[in-house]
Amino acid sequence: MRFLGKGAGDDAKNTLNVAVESVTCTESVRNMGYISDVSTTRSNTALAIRQRIGQLDLGQPVHCSRFFDCGTRASVDKVLCRLVEDGLLVRVSRGVYMRPKPNRFVGTIAASPVDVLRSILADSGLTFQVCGAEAARRLGLTTQVPTQHIYYTTGTARKIRMGNTVVLLRNVSPRRLLLADRPAGLALTAMWYLGRSEVSTLIIEHLRMQIGKAELSALRGVAHHLPAWMSTILVEHEREYGT
Repeated sequence: MRFLGKGAGDDAKNTLNVAVESVTCTESVRNMGYISDVSTTRSNTALAIRQRIGQLDLGQPVHCSRFFDCGTRASVDKVLCRLVEDGLLVRVSRGVYMRPKPNRFVGTIAASPVDVLRSILADSGLTFQVCGAEAARRLGLTTQVPTQHIYYTTGTARKIRMGNTVVLLRNVSPRRLLLADRPAGLALTAMWYLGRSEVSTLIIEHLRMQIGKAELSALRGVAHHLPAWMSTILVEHEREYGT
């Protein structure tokens, strides 16, 4: 067996130390490069989000999903939280933000529940409409103001908090939301609310005066999807009033 002298052993030890230091140095460089890449990515995400937010109108709600193409979900959430802390954004509801719209009398103007719902449901393809009581009030069929913010939807029923306001989403059948987001749909929702015993040709004429002849024609166009009593009253109105 061959034994190394003391000098040879020291040389081997030094060589090993140099190799270890070289590996450690290489790993440090790699880690620095990784940290630099992460920092650059976050910076790019923040820049992309800031540019997109700058294109929004003041007081216009936007869902966080609109920024998911700017980076990872975690990085997007961090940037949005930072923008809220800096006062450039206001958190309206869970996952919904807006550029604050200041008012000298009330401070920041609150976002409209309809606009918030539209931003939440924009990517889901779900339909929503104000509740029947609110539809009837808007069309001058009642003076009662609903005490709750209720909206009908084809999606699941749930509660959405917007600051101190709670909005209730109630699931209804798709035919109750035909022509939603237009005057004819509002009239249809009011008819569902009033019911068979209350809707007459006089009520339909009142609705025509509120929504216009073209919208009433659109309502007649979906009569084959409606209950028999609704389609019948629409035909009787046309026969009676000739419009």
